[in-house]
Amino acid sequence: METKQLPPITGWFILFLMLGTSMAGLVPALEGDSLASSEPESRLSIEARSQTTWTGSVTVTNSYTVSVFDELIITTCTEVEMGSSARIFVVGR
Repeated sequence: METKQLPPITGWFILFLMLGTSMAGLVPALEGDSLASSEPESRLSIEARSQTTWTGSVTVTNSYTVSVFDELIITTCTEVEMGSSARIFVVGR
């Protein structure tokens, strides 16, 4: 069975097309571009992430909430003492 060879320019064109489309999302949209976000910047919200580390001896007297964007790290050998009505709530995953 004989295979038909494509001209070399066709192979380069296909390679360029594949690379170009895969990088299209990396190029920011122009401000006047119709594909740019129509949502005003004031409505966009960016959540800050925080990381809290507990070490040694920690006493929780009230409720403590870990937000969906936050991270609570309790290191090895940390003693966490909870009050009678204290709870730890983890919002998110």
